[in-house]
Amino acid sequence: FDYVFGGSTPTKEIYSLIIHDIVTAAIEGYNGTILAYGMTGSGKTYSIQGTDKEPGIISQAVKNLFNEKIKYPEKLMTLKASYVEIYNEMFRDLLNAETPPEEIRLQDLGNGVKLLNVEEIEVDTEEQMLALISRGNGCRRTEGTDFNTHSSRSHAVLQLTVESVNTSATLNLCDLAGSERATSSVERRKEGAYINRSLLALGTVVSKLANASHMLGGSPVHIPYRDSKLTRLLQPALSGNSKVAILCTVALGDAFYTETVNTLRFASRAKKIKVNAIKQEK
Repeated sequence: FDYVFGGSTPTKEIYSLIIHDIVTAAIEGYNGTILAYGMTGSGKTYSIQGTDKEPGIISQAVKNLFNEKIKYPEKLMTLKASYVEIYNEMFRDLLNAETPPEEIRLQDLGNGVKLLNVEEIEVDTEEQMLALISRGNGCRRTEGTDFNTHSSRSHAVLQLTVESVNTSATLNLCDLAGSERATSSVERRKEGAYINRSLLALGTVVSKLANASHMLGGSPVHIPYRDSKLTRLLQPALSGNSKVAILCTVALGDAFYTETVNTLRFASRAKKIKVNAIKQEK
């Protein structure tokens, strides 16, 4: 692993060490993806979203971007935001609840994918962006579980399009739902099954990419991106054309041994994936 942080490490320290350079690179035209992965209640959403007293990674990224925009006005930077969740393998637009989930789909662009029929809003100030994100967060599916009274029941992906005079890059900030143990509620069981299935698909893709990164020659390896909406959406990032940081969170205690080991194995495999982000010229 590149870094190991204790539970009391300020999010600002994590941001400065592993996130800041990815956000800044987006201004120069390089795609970036920040992914929070771990079991329910281990601190993913806390790290990504933060609190009023402890700004999360998203808030700090937004501040970072607008500070750069003010500092370098000659770059004529524009920022656009879209915000979706993947709930029971369906996309939901968190910025426009009136859009039916079945109308939201992915378009293959050859060198990437694009979400169709989702609201994308150009934002002029840091305050406007944070208000937009807060509105989206209020629409997310959450529910109490055995380990978290306010557990995310969906994967949430905030996409920021960063455009300057000559470049256009996408910055993904992803708060994944946690892996789920069996529960007595029928609805929770259904949600948990979808969550676990998509996380399994992500794990399979990461594992195959890690193995492919160490193979020389031979036949191309099939990577099953289409096994879930999550891996399909993240295909451009996972396939190498993006600067990527994965924050894996674990919970303390013997009761979480299996989940902790699985999370660390995921992190170890992800570390082996080779990336080569290319500047996105207009």
